[in-house]
Amino acid sequence: MLVIGLVVSVVGLLVFQSRKNAPKIAGQVNPARGENNVIDKVVDSIMSLAAPRGIRNNNPLNIKEPKDGGDFWVGELDTDPDATFEEFISPEYGYRAAKRVIDSYRRRGVKTLAAIISTFAPSSENLTFAYISSVSNRTGFAHDRVISDSDLPALFRAMAIHENGVAWAVHPSLSIDTINKGLALA
Repeated sequence: MLVIGLVVSVVGLLVFQSRKNAPKIAGQVNPARGENNVIDKVVDSIMSLAAPRGIRNNNPLNIKEPKDGGDFWVGELDTDPDATFEEFISPEYGYRAAKRVIDSYRRRGVKTLAAIISTFAPSSENLTFAYISSVSNRTGFAHDRVISDSDLPALFRAMAIHENGVAWAVHPSLSIDTINKGLALA
């Protein structure tokens, strides 16, 4: 299983790298790729099936569905194919929701890296100390650092990598640019 994951990750990296000059608007044709390239469609299908749940759901931090259904998030899908985690129309809306969650924590006095992650990923469901250490190591933030808005891009990227796996760190939905676009929506 690990070998398959690594192969898919390498193929994904190569595809994403080869597509960086590809058109971004539907219907636009890139002569280097051709229109309706069958290989691209097959790779897209494989990558979407192999992608971690957070990437498939456009919810890179894996925000859970509330037990009571909760309110409807801006950018949330109308359908609910995943009963455990929220699904968004784009990863930017996943980061928007994450910012709103963190803002609610900070209003309640939950402000440090360790406190935020302990609340977001409680030990009843996660290896919380390992999560805190992973994010701290990736960001350079101390466990007792009070998280400010300027820290959120680095925090969210580190959390998204922890949630989805380091093999997916190159995925566009985990980029600082995508995160900043989501934060701008909040």
